[in-house]
Amino acid sequence: MDLCSAVHFLHPDGTVGEFRQLEHAGGAQTFDLPPGAILLGCRMQLVRRPGPTTLKEIKRRLKLRKASEPFALASAGFVWKNPPGTLAERLIDAAGLRGKRLNGAEISAKASNFIINRGGATQGDVVGLMEMTRERVEARFAVTLQTEIRMLGFPAAAAFPSVPLELAAG
Repeated sequence: MDLCSAVHFLHPDGTVGEFRQLEHAGGAQTFDLPPGAILLGCRMQLVRRPGPTTLKEIKRRLKLRKASEPFALASAGFVWKNPPGTLAERLIDAAGLRGKRLNGAEISAKASNFIINRGGATQGDVVGLMEMTRERVEARFAVTLQTEIRMLGFPAAAAFPSVPLELAAG
């Protein structure tokens, strides 16, 4: 949120909420929408620069992105949040899942925190790979991956809560 000074969202009850960047936080911040909320927009703090300078920076960033992400293929972006102290991609790789396919969906060989559509992937294929990834990483490293993406519009979303479930002692 280095260029974003505020995020506006709609609560399920119809009221509008706002998240403002903390002045003292420094660096990048993340913001998790409240459950059921919908993003409305954000306030940006832009800096005017000469056109050629901006174009050069865009080309530099695009080159980096193309080298490190499956840029040319359909994906939902980063699937998993990074657990404290490590990267989700490292855990996925160590679990041997890089390049794993389920029909048309594939855990990207270029960046394993992406699930890409190689053609004809269904939501079931994507969710199936997500379930496999979460289960294998948890079995091997005792780390439960949390989704970075928000899944809306189908019942499978319930299988991936954005916060870990806590069991009460019995």
